[in-house]
Amino acid sequence: MKTTILIMGFLLLLVFQSYTQYSHKIEPLYKFMQANADTTIVIEQVSNWISVAPNVYLLSKKGDTLNCFTYRDLAYSRSNSVLIPTHIRQSMYKVHKHKILTEPVDVNEFFSVCAIKQETLQDLWKQIHRLRPWTLSDDKVDGEGCGVNGRKSPVIYDGGGLNLYLITGNEIKQLYFYAPAFYQKYCKWRRGREAVLKIEGLFREYVQ
Repeated sequence: MKTTILIMGFLLLLVFQSYTQYSHKIEPLYKFMQANADTTIVIEQVSNWISVAPNVYLLSKKGDTLNCFTYRDLAYSRSNSVLIPTHIRQSMYKVHKHKILTEPVDVNEFFSVCAIKQETLQDLWKQIHRLRPWTLSDDKVDGEGCGVNGRKSPVIYDGGGLNLYLITGNEIKQLYFYAPAFYQKYCKWRRGREAVLKIEGLFREYVQ
């Protein structure tokens, strides 16, 4: 009986993993950016777990103006560094967690502009473009994990992933990388996988 339950759980995990990898919809926020900016680069963290809130970084350019945005629960994140009575913290968590998990990723209270100087954003923009994001290939092209390489490859089933969206007025190009940090360590080097990790690292470095 226990064996059957474990097998069923494993199969459900595989199904859910497959769903998260290949069923990413284009969120309303990305279509909004397409209509209101010339170019937008988006890093979106993807989790295999249903209860994980969105965590998105956006860098957009409109004419000569650069802006950085995030989509995440900043109010609850900031409360973690402050001493708050337990019941108040739990209430904040319940309200914010429910909202960010149920509302579409769009222009709402979770969408925030980053207070970063234009000179700094220009540097971020240049560093990302040096990685030539529009020329990268993802798991849909190169294959998930280590691919077929004639040897037993390490596998991870709950690693999450990264979406890279490249948005212009003409298209929204989506690149998906499953568990890139894990597979970059154990598998043959891939330029797309290395570049998306660097792009995520740049956003983390510049955005607090």
